[in-house]
Amino acid sequence: MRYLIGLIILTALSLNSCSNANKDKIIEDTDTLEVSLNWNTDEKVKFSEIKYKRFLAFSTFKKFPDRYRGLLNSVSNIPKLDSFMLISLNLQKLPTAYRLYKSGQIEKSKFIELFPDVLNDTILLNGNKPIYNQLLVISGFKNGQQFIIPDLNFNKDFSDDKILEYSIEIKDIFTTRLNNKSEFPIIDFEYQTVENGKIFNLQRQVLLYPRTNHKHAYLEKSGILDDSTNQYTIMLEVLDYANGNLSYEGSKYSISIQGKSHEDVQVIIKPESFIYEKENDFLQQFITYRIGDTFNLGTSPFKIKNLSGDFKKLTLQKTVSEGTEISIAAIRNSFRNESVKDFNGNSFKIFTSEENDTYSLVEFWGSWCGPCKELTPKIKEFNTKYSDIVKITSIAYEDNVEDAMEYVDNNDLNWRHGVVMRVRSSDNIVVSWKIKSYPTFLLFNRENRLVYAGNSGRALVKIDSIMKSIKK
Repeated sequence: MRYLIGLIILTALSLNSCSNANKDKIIEDTDTLEVSLNWNTDEKVKFSEIKYKRFLAFSTFKKFPDRYRGLLNSVSNIPKLDSFMLISLNLQKLPTAYRLYKSGQIEKSKFIELFPDVLNDTILLNGNKPIYNQLLVISGFKNGQQFIIPDLNFNKDFSDDKILEYSIEIKDIFTTRLNNKSEFPIIDFEYQTVENGKIFNLQRQVLLYPRTNHKHAYLEKSGILDDSTNQYTIMLEVLDYANGNLSYEGSKYSISIQGKSHEDVQVIIKPESFIYEKENDFLQQFITYRIGDTFNLGTSPFKIKNLSGDFKKLTLQKTVSEGTEISIAAIRNSFRNESVKDFNGNSFKIFTSEENDTYSLVEFWGSWCGPCKELTPKIKEFNTKYSDIVKITSIAYEDNVEDAMEYVDNNDLNWRHGVVMRVRSSDNIVVSWKIKSYPTFLLFNRENRLVYAGNSGRALVKIDSIMKSIKK
């Protein structure tokens, strides 16, 4: 029974070969695969919110006052408000940098360094057509309400634009606590991107709402925002994503893509047999890529060559480079028996021969991590229930060892502990095991093979149910 439970869970992550009557989508006489994509709004796929789904739009007045005033002077018919700021959001990097170069705000050498192939783009060089890829928004306050007015037709005239009205409290609520977004109006947003001398029109569904609490603290540290300008900051959240399907060597894949332009997107390549858990960031990293990455379809390595500017076609190019294998073997082999230092500086191995008769639960946490500490009672309860068949190892990711030691002592956490210092290094278990969020829990069987892994309390609940079945 114990072996069966682990096998069922692991098999759910594997790539099973199956017969498929449909021909693989291969262009004849080439090593190229093309995947047709369509827009999807089913919310079944989770993308990185901070970079690919939610885009911060803010005023540049604090850091670049002259640039801000020039932008402000270019618009007209701003409604009368108690206070306001003009917000700008660039939807593609290349045209934005080109505008700054043409206006003399960045040097030509710097521009060419950033975009060495730009001289081949005749649309940008000729400048005969405006490219609608910089959204301008008025964000302001009146009578205790916040007003957002997006220039959706890109004419820099706000007299013909829809006015969105929000309660003033919304801007201060953390996004994760914002449960009433369904009440926000969905906006049909059309904009353009440029790719290889062509202009592509994109039609997206988005939300626009106030946001002062966000995960972009670097903007204040670098002097781009301060308390006064941040009050007007808004978030553009894309609701749709590009989705398509691919069959290759008898296996089927679902491909999902998110981003605001084809230059920088997140690509999720999910085998049909992969049981997808939307909130499981740890497992999702094994199927998440970007343009230019290499991965294996079966035994064949492919490079994600490019995405068309309209998000309608993804091109994969066969390559000789070794790719990341999307398979159970790849997941199992990602966890070498690393050495970790305990609180006294002594090294120990995660897996030891003395523990071959037990399962292993490895927890990554930090004394600075609120969600980690909230789970302390649950982990203590887990240890009480399963200490006879599971050995826990908690690895703290810390600025200093004393903080972790104090927390462990004060909470009587009587199992094995290790620590990894929060310094840039490529030679530690946090890097080699791809730990990117806290807490992260990994359950290994008696052969030290991964049974389950995930983030947050949901993962601990899942692991508890697995162990409950094994202990019967």
